[in-house]
Amino acid sequence: MTATLRFSESIAPDWRNLALASERLILRPVQEQDAEVIFSTFTEKITIYMLPKAPEKIQDTLDFIRASQTGMDQGRELVCSILDKREQQFLGCCGLHARPSWPEPELGIWIREEAHGHGYGREAVQTLTAWGFASLRADYLVYPVDRNNLPSRAIPESMQGRVFAEKKVATQRGTWLDEVIYRIPRP
Repeated sequence: MTATLRFSESIAPDWRNLALASERLILRPVQEQDAEVIFSTFTEKITIYMLPKAPEKIQDTLDFIRASQTGMDQGRELVCSILDKREQQFLGCCGLHARPSWPEPELGIWIREEAHGHGYGREAVQTLTAWGFASLRADYLVYPVDRNNLPSRAIPESMQGRVFAEKKVATQRGTWLDEVIYRIPRP
């Protein structure tokens, strides 16, 4: 059985117009206007601990945005651009996705290199998690992360997340991730 983010099978959510706010951030669904900044900041260095590789051309980024929008229209995922609330500067992307391999929705995030070390990733994931538990039928959310990505591992651990699975995963770059998968419980 695949996980689903839908509220019900008869209602398609309007997630493309959703906006989530925290103290310093706004999370809003990715839009085609984000393509240039995503393309320029989703670099090889950012993807070292991720499954996808950096886009080779702007069309790759546009394809990602359009696929994300289709997923949102179908109620399978919510993919957001993370913006600084005051300056409206793009900081990265985060998402909550239904995956066939897990019964719980899966969290994912990346923050542009210049914004590392300011707690934006934690704040964005906490905001998305709060929305997920308030809006969806899920007892847990999962958060896969490479074992060696200690700053990213601190995010689910700060939310009482516990490792429940481990696996090796091939990346689009031809490397392997040594994933630990956290389960974050409903508060």
